[in-house]
Amino acid sequence: MAHAIKSGYLSLGLLSVPVKVFKATEDVKSRFHQVHSCKSRINTQVFCPKCQKLVDRSELQKGFQESKDGALIIINPESIKNQQIRDESIEIVEFVPPVAIDQRRFTGDSYFLGVDKKLPRDQYRLLFAAVLEEKRVALAKFRNGGRERLALIRADAELGCFIMQTLLYDAELRTSEEIPLPEPKPVDPAHMALARKLIEQMSKKALDLSGYKDEYEDRLLKVIAQAREAGGEVAAEAPVQTAAVIDLMAALKASIEKSSGAVEPAKSKPLSKAAAKTAKVKKSA
Repeated sequence: MAHAIKSGYLSLGLLSVPVKVFKATEDVKSRFHQVHSCKSRINTQVFCPKCQKLVDRSELQKGFQESKDGALIIINPESIKNQQIRDESIEIVEFVPPVAIDQRRFTGDSYFLGVDKKLPRDQYRLLFAAVLEEKRVALAKFRNGGRERLALIRADAELGCFIMQTLLYDAELRTSEEIPLPEPKPVDPAHMALARKLIEQMSKKALDLSGYKDEYEDRLLKVIAQAREAGGEVAAEAPVQTAAVIDLMAALKASIEKSSGAVEPAKSKPLSKAAAKTAKVKKSA
């Protein structure tokens, strides 16, 4: 059973729709602790290099530095905390057509907006149907950890619920002006023909990500399983080396030959029983 991370209201003018917020993604990455040679986890302590002593966290303040070499502006943590407004509402500020949005704006945080079983669901049902009918997406504001965030909310007919994706502000986006880029000039026609042929061969009618997964995570699970079986220690393996591409024409031709068959995501080797057990333990944790 999914657990809500937040309860609140989806507000639209005078209409308030009770909702519960659920994470729409799952972190499946392996996490490691820092451990001493005695196999005990270490504690992180705060040390002041000027006073040459350990400091209790109750003595800490906040320091803001406007530049790398600038002076610190000392601020009491309570002053910062007082600026945070506790508000459980997700305020819809406008509706817009579902146009393409700069992909840099998406933070990767996605949420399901579900109903509160203890409260009426008519408002949710009404708003969901209306948004679907109008073919619009909502721009909303909400507070998370004291900070105000932007979000895009869309009604997903297939999933039957609202999906909320957080967005970045203009000030959080960088431009490409300082990025080194090739000078604009005509490309070699022969290279262009091969490049287009390669793209055509690798093209699919629709995007299907179901066959892809993090192979690095699979290798980590195998290492963890080996470490468990070996009593906590395994031999380090050399990293995989990849060859550098030098000849553009040769690389294009080789790529076309390699992709001449059906392009499917590489099938990962099945995990060993021990690694599969590790993955299962992580999933249930």
